Parts: sequence; C-alpha cells; structure tokens
Amino acid sequence: MPADTYSMLAVPAEGYYTERRSKFMAFAFPLQTKEEAIDHVRRLQKQYHDARHVCYAYTIGLDTPEERTNDDGEPSGTGGRPILAQIHSFGLSNTLICVVRYYGGTPLGAANLGRAYQAAAADALQQAQIKTCEQTSQFSLFARYEDIDLVMRIARKSNARISTTNHEAQGATLLIETRRSLAEQLQNELRLIHTLRWPRP
Repeated sequence: MPADTYSMLAVPAEGYYTERRSKFMAFAFPLQTKEEAIDHVRRLQKQYHDARHVCYAYTIGLDTPEERTNDDGEPSGTGGRPILAQIHSFGLSNTLICVVRYYGGTPLGAANLGRAYQAAAADALQQAQIKTCEQTSQFSLFARYEDIDLVMRIARKSNARISTTNHEAQGATLLIETRRSLAEQLQNELRLIHTLRWPRP
C-alpha cells in the first residue's frame, strides 16, 4: 500500500462468537474522533446494560495514532488487548471495536477468554467492508485572477482540489488539497509562477 494511503471501515460491522455458553457480540465502527468512540461505547453499555462486560479498543490518527484498550472488569489484558491486536492484524486505522459479553456460567480462564475476545473481533472485521483512503496535505497561495486558470491546470495533474477564499481586487487566495506524496512536487511546480504570493513560514 502506498505510504500516503490507509485502510478503515466503510460502514459499521458486527461479529459473534460463543465459548462454553458465553456469548461475545462484536461491534466495529469507523472513527474520526475520540469523542465518537466514547459515544459508541456508552450507547452499547446502555443498550446491553444486562451484559457482564463491554470491552473495547480503538485507534485514531495516522502518523502517531492514539490507542486505548479497556477490559471492563475482565482479567487484565484479556479483553481490550486482543481486540486491538485484531485491528492491527487487519491493518486498520480510525477504528473502534466493542465486544459485549454475556456470561454463560462457566469460567473460561485467561487464555480462553483472550482468544474469545479476539475471535469475536476478527469475525466482525471479516464481515466488514474496508476502504482505502488517501492522506492529503493542504496549502494556500495568492494568485492574480489572470493566473488562476494556470494554477488550476497545474493542480489538476495531481488531482488536487481547489477552493477559492478571500477575494481581493487583484486576485484571490486559493486553498489547495492534494495527496501527501504529491504535495511537494506540486508546490515546486507552482513556484515557477513567480507572480504567486505564498504565506510566510
């Protein structure tokens, strides 16, 4: 996979696993913020208030992702960590998985418990639709009105997206968004248009 792409869920997905009559229901969600993760967890805790545990793990962010696991009263490392391992195994970013456990009356032991949470999370991800996304970079510049068409022609070669802001008498500020791997080359090409004005560092 190119360095400026990443994988995440296209839509939520669900999975299921049973072990000695304990039921493990997995719910996987795409994320953009930590607040979304908290909202999903609280909603499931409320919806399945009679369940013994709601364990979860998430990863948010790309370059230095923020990750968290929660065992919700299970023995340490038997719930959240195996769930996060499955997120990593599938190579996903910006993903939350919650696993709701209904106790079946028979203790599983730490090893079996960890495998059960892992299996439930894996089942959800095996059912999931996964999409590939591009990492992008943004930069702005000021172009005279007579130069805007030229800027757009150059930017289109990189499939860049351009929006116009801050109109002035002689020109406008352009906000340009392109794939991260193409951003430096595009900026270098645009700097050949000497009438453009760039923000100060």
